[in-house]
Amino acid sequence: MGCRYNRPSWATGLFIALGAIVAGAAGIMMHREGKKVKKVEGVPPKDIELSHDIESGEKRNGSVTKGPDATTEGR
Repeated sequence: MGCRYNRPSWATGLFIALGAIVAGAAGIMMHREGKKVKKVEGVPPKDIELSHDIESGEKRNGSVTKGPDATTEGR
């Protein structure tokens, strides 16, 4: 079976290399922007801190999801 396309090898190598360079640049830009956002908004809470709030029945915005006299079904 023959080649479907007759491409020059230099063009294939060039475009693969350019694609890798562009993807690397995009990754660096995403990293820098993420650092800037974390400076402004802060780092989100970890699961351990969040589990304490869930157990007490309060969300971060202060609304109550379950109170001390909330009934559980199935018990």
